[in-house]
Amino acid sequence: MGATSKESVKRKVFPKGQIVIPVALRKKYNIDIGDHVDVIPKADGILLKPVPK
Repeated sequence: MGATSKESVKRKVFPKGQIVIPVALRKKYNIDIGDHVDVIPKADGILLKPVPK
């Protein structure tokens, strides 16, 4: 996949509001199972940011 900041990755929202972050992005941003992310509302969408470990 090789997602960069200029690529869009479409994800399905599941019934409980969950989405799947692609493996390439989890590796790039060092997001592991059980880690937390900040969900930040923006005027044009939602920003997900890893919480520092």
